[in-house]
Amino acid sequence: MKKEIKTVIILLLGFLIRLILSSLPGFKADTNAWYAWADRLVNLPLKKFYSSNIWTHYTPGYLYILWILGIIKKIFNISDPIILRQLFRLPSNVSDFLTSILIFKIFKKKSFPWKYLGILYFFNPVIIFNSSVWGQVDSVLTLLLLVSIYFLLNKKIEFSGLFYALAFLVKPQAVFLAPVYFLFFLKKKIFSSNKMLIKTVNFLLVFLIVGILISWPFFPKSNVFGLFKLINQMGKDYPYSGLGAFNLWQLFEPFKKDNLLVYGVSRFNWGLLLYSFFTIIISFILWFRRKTKNKDYYLAATIFLFIFFLFPTRIHERYLFSIFPFLLISAGLLKSRFLIFNYLILSLFHFLNMVYIYCYYYPKNIENLTLSMSSVSPKFISLLTIFSFFGLLLYFYNPFLFKRTKIKKEIKFLKTKP
Repeated sequence: MKKEIKTVIILLLGFLIRLILSSLPGFKADTNAWYAWADRLVNLPLKKFYSSNIWTHYTPGYLYILWILGIIKKIFNISDPIILRQLFRLPSNVSDFLTSILIFKIFKKKSFPWKYLGILYFFNPVIIFNSSVWGQVDSVLTLLLLVSIYFLLNKKIEFSGLFYALAFLVKPQAVFLAPVYFLFFLKKKIFSSNKMLIKTVNFLLVFLIVGILISWPFFPKSNVFGLFKLINQMGKDYPYSGLGAFNLWQLFEPFKKDNLLVYGVSRFNWGLLLYSFFTIIISFILWFRRKTKNKDYYLAATIFLFIFFLFPTRIHERYLFSIFPFLLISAGLLKSRFLIFNYLILSLFHFLNMVYIYCYYYPKNIENLTLSMSSVSPKFISLLTIFSFFGLLLYFYNPFLFKRTKIKKEIKFLKTKP
């Protein structure tokens, strides 16, 4: 009980640090959009939010939270910039807190140090920077995805469908985690088990119903078609090879249009081909694994999200964010120092990526931070990130290659053998 109280105190201290950091200037292109959309949601009916005259390309999921924040802002007549920043970054900070609590729950019965992985997540500098300084909402998406996978692996299929629908409506890139769900249901032999088939149908029905209900107030006439038209338009907003991500395209003039041909194929299609190739590889490895456990699905989720960050075009720097709780949970379930090392090193790479882009666009926000970024090489970090991916890919294929303890035991046995 005392240990639990200490943990809560540590998390509350971390939350206080986040609130203080939330007073700093954010990434204005994002935070100004939150403020403007919140005001628009309060002053107009939801069905009139989307407009061809104003840039409103955002799916409905997070708009409900902005609506609530806009109401609070209006009721209390909040105009102080620091209070506004703290208010609008509160959902992200709370999401990080809840994600940490869920990680604690997963490892509640584990031994030290694995049971304290939630702290390693909550105090991760890149997680804090994204939510508390930049002012983005990737943590909301990440929490919903993690809760959905958690329910899926604990056979609460309908709840999994609910949270996956919410994740998709917050940020459509949630779709890139779909292979995990697809493989899970296939490996459960849905076509030879009536019970599992019903569960799968329930998952799809819940996903569809939640999607329709949440989208309907914004698209009362077109609903699903209106939503997918919006998502299609969002995908066309930035037709560039890279959008700040330290990934494969950072090595090849990232700010060029992705319709540029390379050996007769556009960069956009090269990205899709590479994404599909590595997704199929991971899918085959998982499919042919005889005994698939929760740890396999968490690690597969990590790699699927990593593939999405590295290879397609039009990827923002923030899109690596969601891998971190999945990677950390994989490390804990497998008790793998190799995965912990990757968690730490990728956190560093992603932190440098986030801060570099933040300082590139707004160098006067935190001038000392901007000066420290002058020696950062995007291409070098991109290469190291790609190497980390292939290390994880090899580990997923055969984790025993990285288990030194097993080798040591075999050597000890050979030495003592008469």
